[in-house]
Parts: sequence; structure tokens; C-alpha cells
Amino acid sequence: MRTAFLLALLFLGAVARAENVSVSPNLKIIPKPGAPRPGEAQSTVVPPDVKIQCPAGRLLVTNDALRPPAAGLVTGRDLDKAAGPDVPATFDEPPGQKSTLPRYDFVTNDHDLLTLPNGDVLYLTGAASRAPVDAPWFDSAYRDDFGPGARSVVLTWRSSDCGRTFHYTGEFDPAHAGDGSCALPQFHLDPISHKIIEHTPHYDMGGADGQTVQVDRATGRLYLTFSCVGYHSKGKGTFTLDPANPVNRTLLAVSENAGATWQTLGALDKAVWRLNAVPLDTATFAFGIGDGVALGTKNSTGWHFDKEYTPDPSGSFGWPNFPFPAGATNPWILTYMFGHTLTARTPGTHDAFIVYATTADKRFGYRLAFHDHLKNQFADAPDPIVPATGGPNDFILHPAVIDNGVGPVLLYWNDVDAKTMRVTVRGRLIFGQGDYSNDFAISVDEAGQPRSFTVVKKGPPGDWYGDYQTAGGFRMPGAAVAGGKPFMLDVFYPIWIEPGGVVRFARVRAGERGDSPPLRRVFVEAKQWHRAASATPLSTLPLAERHETDVRRHD
Repeated sequence: MRTAFLLALLFLGAVARAENVSVSPNLKIIPKPGAPRPGEAQSTVVPPDVKIQCPAGRLLVTNDALRPPAAGLVTGRDLDKAAGPDVPATFDEPPGQKSTLPRYDFVTNDHDLLTLPNGDVLYLTGAASRAPVDAPWFDSAYRDDFGPGARSVVLTWRSSDCGRTFHYTGEFDPAHAGDGSCALPQFHLDPISHKIIEHTPHYDMGGADGQTVQVDRATGRLYLTFSCVGYHSKGKGTFTLDPANPVNRTLLAVSENAGATWQTLGALDKAVWRLNAVPLDTATFAFGIGDGVALGTKNSTGWHFDKEYTPDPSGSFGWPNFPFPAGATNPWILTYMFGHTLTARTPGTHDAFIVYATTADKRFGYRLAFHDHLKNQFADAPDPIVPATGGPNDFILHPAVIDNGVGPVLLYWNDVDAKTMRVTVRGRLIFGQGDYSNDFAISVDEAGQPRSFTVVKKGPPGDWYGDYQTAGGFRMPGAAVAGGKPFMLDVFYPIWIEPGGVVRFARVRAGERGDSPPLRRVFVEAKQWHRAASATPLSTLPLAERHETDVRRHD
């Protein structure tokens, strides 16, 4: 059993060396007038000087209200023409869709948009499949009237021309992964009590909600986490699910060929929504779960995944006293309030950090915690991520990270003032273990001053602000001033949603530039490790967001 440790931290305060940062005025990219409004959006960036089709680089953004091959699903904007014109994308139809019974049904909004090291772009989305498979549950699995044989799959499209044309590449089908149990169906649930409804006449399809794909920017490998929420059969006579025997795990799979085929590496013993898999080295993964970290390690017998997670002893996951429960219709904003845990590479190390919801400083914020995977120990950042205004019901919405694979990581979020329902997008740069910047505004006006926007519920049916967002960036040589030394410039393109489904973005540049305001860098030094808490079985992990309810139904 693993043991967690508590780190006594010491501020070293501001230092002479400072990063400079500049933030561009915010621009709108989607939707066009009359187009469906996105509830959430994913984005990526093709860096400059990688593809001849976009030598200046290109920002690409998705509209989750649309599905392949719909026009407007992905929209591009060249980085040297940030205000337009738009570059629309086209998509292949997935195979088997023109038959009498189409093979796929797009039942979920969960998708990813990624850029490979060579500049190719991937669009990956969850879907329901009813492709034939020899399985005892096949005749029993439906999603509404879609079936039989319904189960979740992940479909991949690839673009080699900066996101202008996407061609179907392949799929991940859990019916062919491992023992196939991640394709098992699940029970229907009562919409109010969430209790199991008897098998009449078909079971609901199983598979994933919140499946997540990430790219290793060094190798181009794709890592898929796929939650499994079905149930095993009682195993006697007619196929019948056993309510006492859930599958309840999360698969990890890898693709070496941009999603054309997948290899299953193993599974964690818990179905976790939107689980990040962060490769630390060739033989280690980190998974942020709730308020802790579980590890996957490789030895001579293969991959092995922790059955316990190591909790951060300085905090606990969730906002237990928030004025309304997670996912409930509320008077302020239509969204899920309890964000999932983010996991990302700690720059300059073979470690990871996590960001998770907690009542830090008695406010509805997040904790930033650095994890040492060799010692399996935690160190918290002294500055929690909390609302700037300090009102009792203020909260942080939708934290996101942008990791360029090298250099610092940008962490950003929506800072919501509950009294005025105005939002300011803020961020901080993570430079290493215990090394990060002070917070700065990302939503800014033409004068570079912090800009806020009102978020109010509009209806019916109201604006939906999604569950998560993703964004991209790149690292490039900076233009040194006369007599100055060369330096690297880190460029990020954070996106966010505003009322009416408007997606806006900014350009954040960080580097040793003399024409940008300096950021204070905070360094935290470890003075002493103290034994704190034991590891916790994954099966007992409290899931305060949506995992015990909506994870069993797609968005």
C-alpha cells in the first residue's frame, strides 16, 4: 500500500528573474449567425512552419452541437489573420452510414481535437455502434431505438492539410478490447432516483462517457482512457445482467498510427469520467483521480495499475456546501459545477501536477498540487485557485491546461462573481515543481485591461456551458532585441464560451521579452516531509461530480 506525505512549504517570495507575458485582445471565432450554438468547444493549434498549407500556423475550434460530416463542425483561423477569414473543414462520412440501418449514432458530445508532432490534426469522438460482433449480449443492448448490439466506440478522423479536410481513419471498439467486458450493456436508470429499472424489454448500451484522448507531443502516440459502466452477466441461461457485479473500470489504450488501430495496455479499477493519462517516462503513467494520483508502471511482465490512489493530504475533493447540488438546474448558470480533476506534466521533470475542486480558503476554488512519482509524495502550491472577488458564493468554472510538450504549462479558468454573474478568464503559468507565476487576466479588452462578461441563464432551454474545454499552443524561438540573447517564446491560445454559445480566444505569449509586463514567479522550497495518510482503494473514491449518475447515460 502506498503512503502519501505532507510537505511543509516555505515561500521564497518574488525573485529578480521574472517571466514577461502579453495577452492579445479577445476575438470571436464561432458560431456564425444562424449556426447551432456550441455548449462546449475543443481546440488545437497547428504551429507555424510545420505545414505548407498554413505556414503561419492555424487555430482550429470545434462546435459540439454538430457531428461528422456536418459543415461547421471544425472552423480554422490562420494565426497571422486572427480576425479572419474562417477556414471551414469538411469530413468524410463514417463507413456504413448510408445503409438501411446506419452503423453509428452520435449519442454524445464528448470529443477531442489534437495536433500530432508533424502538424496533422485528429478529430476523435464518441459514438454508438451496432456493428455485428459475436457476443451473448448482442441482442439485448440498445440505446433508445438504436440496436441491437449497441455499445460506445471512439471514431477518428485525420487531416493532413491544417484541418481543411478530415478523412476517416478508424475506431476503437471495446467489444474487441481485452475480454470485451467494456462493451457489456447496463441497466436503465430512473431519471429521478437513479435507481435501476428492470430489463424491459432491452438493456441500455454500455461503454464510455467522457472518454479522453491525449497525444504525447514527443512521440506522437495517442493515449485513450475509456470508462466502462456496464454489468457482468449472471452467467446462467438467458443473458441477464447482475446488478451486484458492475464492470466499473477504465481502460487505457495506445495507438501508434494516429487512431487507425489501438492496443489495450490495461485498466484501472474504477470508471472515471474524463480521466487524463499523463506519460511521465517510457514506463510510468500518472492519473489524477479526485484529490489524488494513481500510477501505471511497466515491468518485465507488462503494465500494472494501482488499485489505490494516493490522496493529497492537504485537501479533499469537492464543494460539499455549495448552494445547489452538482448538475442541478440553478438560478445562475446552466452547467456542471464540480469540475473533474486535471492532470498535466510538470515542466522540467518526470512528474505531474493535479488541479482539483476543493473549498480552498473556504471558497469554491481549486487546489494545485505537485506530485513526485518516485517518492509518491505531494506538495501543494501555497496559492490556491480561488475567485478574486471573495464573495461567499463565487466559484471557479472550467479550469483547463495547455501543454506544449516543452516549456511551461498554461493553467486557466473562468472566475465567476456570483453576485453580478460576471466572469473574468484568468490564468497562471506552471514552470516546474513549486514554481509558478502569479495569476493574470486572459479576458482583456483592446487596451489590455481585464475584461469581464455576464453569464446569465437564458431560456428556454438556456445556455449550456459544458463540462470541459481544451486548447493548444506551441514553442518557438523569440525575436531577440538588439544586443539581447536568443530565447524561446511560449505561445498559447486559450478558448472559452460566452453567452449565446460564442467561442472567444486570446493569444498568450510568455518569454523574456522586454516589451511585455513581467510576471512575479513564486518558488516553493521543500523543508521537511511528514507522514500523513495511507492510500485509498479506487473503489471507495467519492465522485462528487456526475460519475454515479450521468456517466451511465451519454450527454
